Amino acid sequence: CTGYYCIAGITNSIALDGSNYPHLAFYIGNEYDMIYYLYYTGTGWMSEPAQWGVAGSPRALSMELYNGQPYLIIADDDGLEEVHKTTEWQPAVPLESGDTGWYASLALDSYGRQRVSYFNKTLGQLRYTRYTGSTWQTPTTIATVGHDVGRFSSLEIDGTGRPHISYQDETDDKLRYRYFEAGVWSGDTIDGTGTAAGFSSLALSGEIPTVVYKTKSGELLYASRLYISIPPAHWIWLGTMNPIDTGLEADESQKLRPSLAIASTGRMSVAYIKGSDLIYAYLDTTSGWIK
Repeated sequence: CTGYYCIAGITNSIALDGSNYPHLAFYIGNEYDMIYYLYYTGTGWMSEPAQWGVAGSPRALSMELYNGQPYLIIADDDGLEEVHKTTEWQPAVPLESGDTGWYASLALDSYGRQRVSYFNKTLGQLRYTRYTGSTWQTPTTIATVGHDVGRFSSLEIDGTGRPHISYQDETDDKLRYRYFEAGVWSGDTIDGTGTAAGFSSLALSGEIPTVVYKTKSGELLYASRLYISIPPAHWIWLGTMNPIDTGLEADESQKLRPSLAIASTGRMSVAYIKGSDLIYAYLDTTSGWIK
């Protein structure tokens, strides 16, 4: 295989607009070295370059839509940057330089303002930045304990504008959770058994987070954070005794990242790769996970 299409899609991201039409952003390598944007109008596909001059194969690419317009976070050899389209694609905005931007996760608040979580490999830390409406906030370190904290982050914003993040703490081999409230980052441990492996996916039902994640033995698990009012009142992460699935490849590649969505009815749906198959599963209240 040679030519344009053989080098496309190495790194990619997808989002749906208000009509549920797909929009895709993906990297095209070799002499092109660009991020390409492809979207469906309802009658056909349209395509255009989003960003030229990408420095090396991107280490992260994340896209979200607001009022049908695409917002991208790109991490390459030069660092982390943001680019978006209004009537035309706007110049890229550098957010942080160096060996950073790994596993970047982009989310938009109710005003369409960008929030980003990512791993700074030089510092070994989980970082977070946001667009205020007029400028980008200086990146903030939100998890500092240990020398390798913040890989594989997944970011969501709740209805009040609070960010929620799941991520891997490789120092202590734990899957952790952080959220921002009243000017302070807080959080706890989702899975402290040392079995979590690689990417997780966080979604919200109201302000309640649920996380889907893989284990080193190839299981796909989920857990939700629930408040226990029985004294002493506390928060705990509860899942199921039975995994969503088993026999998954237990590595950390981007293609094996599970993706979780929660409908307005509260029903959870998951897409993930098992072997050469793309599998969709949803949680039925009586029958459990149905694939």
